Formats: sequence, structure tokens, C-alpha cells
Amino acid sequence: WLSPLLYGNYTSVLSAIREHVTGDTIDLGCGDKVFEGAIRRQATSYESLDIETRADGVTYIGDIHSMSGVSDAQYDSVVCIEVLEHVPHPWQALSEIHRILKPGGVLILSVPHLSRLHEEPNDFFRYTRYGLQSLLTDQDLTIVSLRPYAGLFSFLGHQLSMAMVISLWHVPVVRQLIFFVNRWTCVALCRVLDYCIDRRRVFAAGYVVVARKGDSHV
Repeated sequence: WLSPLLYGNYTSVLSAIREHVTGDTIDLGCGDKVFEGAIRRQATSYESLDIETRADGVTYIGDIHSMSGVSDAQYDSVVCIEVLEHVPHPWQALSEIHRILKPGGVLILSVPHLSRLHEEPNDFFRYTRYGLQSLLTDQDLTIVSLRPYAGLFSFLGHQLSMAMVISLWHVPVVRQLIFFVNRWTCVALCRVLDYCIDRRRVFAAGYVVVARKGDSHV
């Protein structure tokens, strides 16, 4: 509930995890492991990879361009949330993801379409639905679903939410008040405006994609 953009991404990814994650699973670019609990409830095992340690117990420290420590066809599910925009060679990263997925395995991927610059200088790309289709198809990953997770108003509301919440978060009583006001005004209102005004999602803030590796490929 910190912002309409974060709410849209979190709920959309959570829904995809609940529907599609099974078996041995790796969380690529895990960061603070926001989805670890949700993944563990669905998966047989949970492992993680990041470029640096941001949370306890990261399984692999490394780059998704070259996951040399990970065996071929090791995972039933791969989760990769808001990472691919920070990768200079996304086709290479997706090739590696294809390699570590078992035949029939599932990738859950989210990427931004509208976003301010962040984590500079490692901020390389923004993705359209057509760019995602091209990248995934080229790596022999079949799209199961591809859905926007928020829209223009959520993107704009995110900037306002962050300005309000971050500026007042250190004030104990005001913090609770501003969180409540932000939740029921900015977050709720922006979600409604996205739904009512941009039904075609021309201004999609980002996408959550579920894609499957073919059964005949290792």
C-alpha cells in the first residue's frame, strides 16, 4: 500500500506465483526477498540469486547473464521481478533462464514500461508487450499470459506517494496518518482512474509475464 504502482506490481506478481509456481524454484535478482514467503508456500524448494547480498541466506551471488554455478534444467519455476531493465544484455539473461529451467518449467517475469531512472547507471531498458513477446519467443519460451500491472495514473501517483511517505516516515504519529491517507486516496484513486480511463492499457506502467519452456528442450 505504499504506492499504487507498488500495489499493482505486488498483487499481480503474487497472483502469478500462486497460480504457476511449483517444484524447485529460484528467485533471480531477489533483492530483499519480498516474495520469498509466497514462493515457499507454493514451491518444494526455494533458492535465490542476486548480484550482491541484500538479504540473509542468498543462495548464489552472481550475474544472471552467466549463472555458471547453476546446473542445466535445475528448476521447475524461475521468478524474476523488476530485474531485466537493469541487465545490459537481456537476450543473454533469458537464454540462461531457459537453460536452467526444466522442460515444461515456468518463468514469472515482471518488467517496467513506465519508470523514472533508478539504480543508475545500471538502468538500461523499458519494455513494451511486443518487445517482451519478441525476446521470449526468440529464446523458445512460450507466453502463457502477459498482463499490465498498473497504468499511467499509478505511475504518477507513485511519485506523489513516495514524496509523502518518505518525507514523513520518521515522524511516528504522522507516519500512521499519512500511510492511511495515502492508501485510501492516492493508491485507491489511481487504481480506479487507471481502470476507468485507460481500458486498453496504452500507458501500461509495466507487465507481468508467465512463460513456459517447451517440453522437448533441455
